[in-house]
Amino acid sequence: MRSFFSLRSDLPRIVPLMRHPNVPLWAKGAAIAVAVLIISPLNVLGDIPFLGFLDDAALLGLLVHFFVSFAQQRIVAEEKNVTPVRSF
Repeated sequence: MRSFFSLRSDLPRIVPLMRHPNVPLWAKGAAIAVAVLIISPLNVLGDIPFLGFLDDAALLGLLVHFFVSFAQQRIVAEEKNVTPVRSF
């Protein structure tokens, strides 16, 4: 439920994280592939009865939340490994 409420703050972060060089290419590709799978008119996963598009919206919300969380953790981890440059 927390991921649904964090969607408002997570949505603006998607494009900058997709462009960030420290986010792995496989994570970007997986997020795009899963989003296409969810939105696909073929609807491979199927709908939950009586909910229609609400289940697709919930799955997209979870995808956005997990991608943003993973990407931000990855960026922080990469920045911690960088040694500062000393000026003399």
